[in-house]
Amino acid sequence: MKILSPGSFIARCMSALILLTVILSCTREQEKPSIILIVSDDQAWGDTGLSGNEILETPNLERITAEGAQLENFFVSPMCAPTRASLLTGRYNLRTGTSWVGRRSEFLGLEETTLADILKEEGYATGIFGKWHLGEYGPYHPNERGFDEFTGFSPGAANNYFRTRLEHNGKRFTSDNYITDVLTDSAMRFIAEHRDEPFFCYIPYNVPHHPFQVPDRYFDKYKKRGIEDNRTASVYGMVENMDENIGRILDQLQDLELEENTIVIFLSDNGPAFKRFNAGLAGLKAQVGEGSVKVPFYIMWENRIPEGTKFTELAAHIDLLPTLLDAAGIDVPDSLDIDGISLMPLLSGSGDAYPGRTIYTHQTRFGECLVTPGGLRTGHYRLQNWKKGYELYDMLKDPSQKLDIAFEKPELTQRLISDYEAWYEDVTAGGTNWPPVPVGYKTFDTIKIVAPDALKSAGINYSGKRGWATDWFCDWQNTSDSLTWQIDVWEAGRYEFILNYWCKKENTGSVFILDNGQTSTSNTLTIPNESPFHELPNKSPEGAPRERDWAQLSLGEMELATGEQELVLKALIIPGENAGEFRSLKIIRKY
Repeated sequence: MKILSPGSFIARCMSALILLTVILSCTREQEKPSIILIVSDDQAWGDTGLSGNEILETPNLERITAEGAQLENFFVSPMCAPTRASLLTGRYNLRTGTSWVGRRSEFLGLEETTLADILKEEGYATGIFGKWHLGEYGPYHPNERGFDEFTGFSPGAANNYFRTRLEHNGKRFTSDNYITDVLTDSAMRFIAEHRDEPFFCYIPYNVPHHPFQVPDRYFDKYKKRGIEDNRTASVYGMVENMDENIGRILDQLQDLELEENTIVIFLSDNGPAFKRFNAGLAGLKAQVGEGSVKVPFYIMWENRIPEGTKFTELAAHIDLLPTLLDAAGIDVPDSLDIDGISLMPLLSGSGDAYPGRTIYTHQTRFGECLVTPGGLRTGHYRLQNWKKGYELYDMLKDPSQKLDIAFEKPELTQRLISDYEAWYEDVTAGGTNWPPVPVGYKTFDTIKIVAPDALKSAGINYSGKRGWATDWFCDWQNTSDSLTWQIDVWEAGRYEFILNYWCKKENTGSVFILDNGQTSTSNTLTIPNESPFHELPNKSPEGAPRERDWAQLSLGEMELATGEQELVLKALIIPGENAGEFRSLKIIRKY
């Protein structure tokens, strides 16, 4: 038998200890659960078979609850971007800089820390597959907000769900298949690639948000079931297709033997955009009633959350960040001032009595952030102010909000009003101003600022009613009108400016000048662009999308200093009926 020297013995012991430490470290790393967070867009509480909808089929959502839990009183914000801001920060959206949608009001403040930031720091692979809607330029891009991988689109909407203009980590491409299938394929590739490490897979689907585009077999199925309204048949078809894709993900977890230590969560970002079955709940998207903000919430985590359980306690979007960090054994950073609480003690049945809670609701109206519309929800009552002043409803006796009892309970009503208004003052203490568009940030040498992120004078109109993500400017008839882009230049240099335009031959000849207060550049629009609208699939004339090809007019180059400034575009001469129609301003850093 070979006898080791004391030095060799100690060396081998040290090697064995190091090896054991590595093994234990890897084991602890593997014990961190992977996370799949699925968010649908504009899906009502009643848009699932679990909410009393006898027509819609959602077997895979039911599968999640059968193997996990359902939260029956889960609340979000009344619109898309505010909910997404709260999901990723654990804070009410008005604290985060995200107050609304469009006009840069959806930009998530750069000082905010996202769930992806934290998980990435803790060794998670992070990916997002779907609709971002928290800012698309420079430092607001998802690849700059904690996500290693991004496949999807950054604005609030897309026009074509069959050939969608998407990006993968900044590189543009057009999808070949239906968007929900494409996003699911990308998410599943990410899951497979990171099966041996903890991952955070965020899948914010853009369905069943309009446009009403869905493969025929889904639409036809619900028309045959007696759904007269084409919009509703489309929504149900989109939800069923999404449900099938969720089933693909659940099957993949089983195939890869990942289901035991993967948390799967499903929820919607707000209530329905139009009236349809919603289990009697009052309110639509962008309003403040129960149906505006109560959404499906389903969660599964094998052996950690009891199967088939239902919880009636109040919970909200602000709870996702602390809940998932708690599940992963990660402390909420001391630097974060969050509003949510961890739901893990409730879900696992391991905690003390669940606290009585108040969940607050606010809705900005077309860019104007005021104390109302808004309200709050306790376990017993809903206070709301939606065009009629403050109203109070007993949600235990009157879940459909038929009877306003504010005058019957004046003291309670006033106390809740004071509570709500104090909350509003608190969450808006940092201001609700919209940030400028960042220009010259790192490797973002080119950005394209779309029409809704500019300011227009009163004489110019949007192609749509309000100026949403896919709209453009039109009806520019007077030289007194102008467009203004508020920008923040991160790196001084020379930049080229290009307008994306459409213009009839008889309206060419307009002379444009772009000025930032220090210098200017100009050009004349001489080449017409009369490309027709593309025919896009749509099952309903309501909300039908429009899309066309845009030509480019270079306005020339200018030197820009660092800092915030305004770019103002004016038409010095308009020889025709109007100056043209304009989709975006592209800014290219030359050096």
